[in-house]
Amino acid sequence: TDATGTSAKFYYPSAITIDGINLYVADYSNHKIRKIDLSKIESADVALRNIDDDFPTNPEVTVKAMFTNTGVFELKDAVNTIASFFYALPMKLKKFEVGPFTENTYLLLEGDQAILVDPGFASLDEYKAFKSELDGTSTKLQAICLTHAHVDHILGLHKVLNDFDVPVYLNHSDPFLWNNFEQQSQIFGFRSVGFDFTPEPLPEQENFTLGNFLFDVIYTPGHAPDHVSLYFEDSGLLIAGDVLFFESIGRTDLYKGDFDTLANSIRKKLYKLPDDTSVYPGHGPATTIGREKKHNAFVKAE
Repeated sequence: TDATGTSAKFYYPSAITIDGINLYVADYSNHKIRKIDLSKIESADVALRNIDDDFPTNPEVTVKAMFTNTGVFELKDAVNTIASFFYALPMKLKKFEVGPFTENTYLLLEGDQAILVDPGFASLDEYKAFKSELDGTSTKLQAICLTHAHVDHILGLHKVLNDFDVPVYLNHSDPFLWNNFEQQSQIFGFRSVGFDFTPEPLPEQENFTLGNFLFDVIYTPGHAPDHVSLYFEDSGLLIAGDVLFFESIGRTDLYKGDFDTLANSIRKKLYKLPDDTSVYPGHGPATTIGREKKHNAFVKAE
C-alpha cells in the first residue's frame, strides 16, 4: 500500500507495496516477498527484458529496465510507472453526496487522470469539498461524464467548468433535458442558467476510451431518454445513474419516463453483467448486480 492507501495487484498476479524507498514485490506463485532498494537503481543502460521471462523470477532487472526505458527516477512517479505498465493500479472511486436530493457525484481516479461523473454540487461548500479532494491527488481532471441531464445530476456543472476546461460527455438520444436545464432548475426552485454548448456524444458503445479510462457505455432509458450507465469491466463496477438503486429503481413519472422501458434496460442489459459487479447508483448506497437480481422487488430477474 502506498502513501495514498492504494493497493496494487500485478497481472501475473503479484503485488507491490511501497515503504520509504523500498519496493516490495510479492510473488504469489513462489510465496516469496522480494525487496528492492530503489535508491540503488541508477540510470544505467539496461535493456528492457521480456517481461514474461524476467518477471517475477528476476523483478529487479525488470524494475531497472522500466526506469531506464522511461527515464523516470522520481520515487512516486517510478512506482506509478511500474504499476501502470502492468495494469496494476486499481481505479479509485470517491463519492460525494450533494444537493437537496442527496445525489451521488463520483470522482474516478486512474493513474494521473480523473473523470467526474454527474456533478450535482448545489452549494459552494460541496464544490470545494470535491476540488479539495482532487487537489490533494496528483491527478488531472480529463472529462465530465453525465449519466443523464436531470437537474440534480448537473446542478454543479457550471461551477466545475468555471475552474476546469474539460469536455462534457452526454448521450445525444434526446437533448430535451439538456436544452431545458434552466426550466428544470426553476421548477425545483434553483436559479441556474442554461448552457451555451453542446456536450460531446456519449453513445452506446463497448470499449469507450477517455484518457486512461476504458469502459462500456450502456444505453439505459426508462428513467430519462438520454440515460446511460458506465460499466468498468476491469474494475468490476457500474455507475448506474438513476436506473438501478439498492433494492429499488429510478422513478418513471418524469419526462419520457416509462416503467416497461426501465425494466427492460435493467433486465436485458444490467442484469446480464456479472453478479459480483459493484453498482454505484445516483442516490443511496452501493449494491451489486447479484443482490438486485435476488432482492429487487420492482424488477425481478428473468
